[in-house]
Amino acid sequence: MIKQKSIIEMNSEEAKQFLLKEESYINVDLPEYFDFSKVLKEAEGLLENKRLSEIETSTKELRPENNPQVTHSFMINKDGKYNWREISLVHPVLYVDLVNTITERENWKSIRDRFSDFQKCNNIICTSLPSKSLSDSSDKTVGILNWLKNDEQASIKNAIEYKYCVKTDINNCYDSIYTHAISWAINGKDKAKELRNDRNNLGNIIDRKIRGMHYGQTNGIPQGSVLFDLIAELVLGYVDSELQEKIQEKLEENQEFEIIRYRDDYRIFTTTKENSDLIVKIIAETLAEFNMHFNISKTELSDDIIGTSIKKDKLFWTHKNSEIVIKQSYLPAGKLTSSKKIDYQLSLQMHLLAIYDLAKKYPNSGSVINALVEFYKRIRQSKIEDNYEQLFSIISNLIRISPRCIPQAVAILSYIFSEFEDLNAINAVGYVKKLLDSLNETPNIGYIEIWLQRLSIIAQGVNGNSSIFNEKLCKQVYDSSINLWDNSWLDNDNFNTSIINFEQVKNISPLVPDQIVNLFKEYPGLF
Repeated sequence: MIKQKSIIEMNSEEAKQFLLKEESYINVDLPEYFDFSKVLKEAEGLLENKRLSEIETSTKELRPENNPQVTHSFMINKDGKYNWREISLVHPVLYVDLVNTITERENWKSIRDRFSDFQKCNNIICTSLPSKSLSDSSDKTVGILNWLKNDEQASIKNAIEYKYCVKTDINNCYDSIYTHAISWAINGKDKAKELRNDRNNLGNIIDRKIRGMHYGQTNGIPQGSVLFDLIAELVLGYVDSELQEKIQEKLEENQEFEIIRYRDDYRIFTTTKENSDLIVKIIAETLAEFNMHFNISKTELSDDIIGTSIKKDKLFWTHKNSEIVIKQSYLPAGKLTSSKKIDYQLSLQMHLLAIYDLAKKYPNSGSVINALVEFYKRIRQSKIEDNYEQLFSIISNLIRISPRCIPQAVAILSYIFSEFEDLNAINAVGYVKKLLDSLNETPNIGYIEIWLQRLSIIAQGVNGNSSIFNEKLCKQVYDSSINLWDNSWLDNDNFNTSIINFEQVKNISPLVPDQIVNLFKEYPGLF
């Protein structure tokens, strides 16, 4: 497995550098011409040896907490309908300022000490603390492999010891976190209430800075960066410690249980159904104290622990894939085109239709993404058939029902485009427009637009029709004068908010970079 280092094993300087990486600032995949490293460096320079108050305007009305434009958000549609996730790009100066505060030596010691306290919960195991990769693999790859090892595989192992498993998660977790609960997590609830007017208390400082990024709101924290994953873990770790104490008070002596938590997902293992019901009740009551609630639609009790440990989409695709693959043999590791040789018994179109069937049954699942990665490897070794229009159509519908797969879908479409010398002959521009038009009734498609813009640039160049894209991140690709964030709250409003590498846009490769398409290219056969 990959060598890694958990963030709470890092000293204050290591943690600071980890959180200031571009990959930590935004942890969702964007086309390669988006570059946040320059604005983060500029923010670091602006705050060098300074507090935020020293570079803010004196005009109260313009301060960050009164300015809704200091954070730019875009939406990732989760089901092609009315379920979405908001990704927040906090103004880099505010982001760097919060990182600086958290990683001051004494502050970082306090935070590490609290996580050490939370890890004393013998029956509740957190498997989702942010970690840095110490190999060539990305930090995101490390996170997913940690889930595989410590959540899925640990759950299978528990089948020999426990009889029941309850799976559940918190509904809209990040949007539900009460910012004052950050101080509860650091100080304990009672102590935090005593200190609520102490402006120098670390919990209150973090609370105040996050509200400054969020238009003064006390409900919800931003999503989309390692920094806020860490803050969410701080609050959820405190919830874990409260749960451990309450469950042990209520459970009869010698009654065994284990809870594995990965972010806001819980797996609760017990020896009796009665204990499962009791623990779920205690968790629900404790979460309510933190303004959080279970997602009832995802809560299920099972006495088949092994069956529930593996996601249903993964089981389905394992069986379905056997209808596609005749045989496979492993070769020396190489490029994305893979370190295994696969013989297929289905045509490209039938293979893609099988993935479409998977997406209809399990939309937005990880198995859809993994299946498209395998299809991408295959298509790069195949001759494009005459029915490329049918492939376009199937992929368009895949995007509508599984929006999360957009980077992999665009990679496939881009490769098909690259196989034709004359893109006008296949009406590539018209296809991109039709695809966008087909999504007209789908709400919150900002993330899809970002990726379809990359396809549009390949089809018609950067000087193409910019009016078809509404997302502000897309507009900056065509117009460098567009600011993603409002700088009026800074004393010096000349802060450069450009996040586009225009040279990379100009010389864009038709092929999406391997590290975006496939996180696990160095682990053939893992999924």
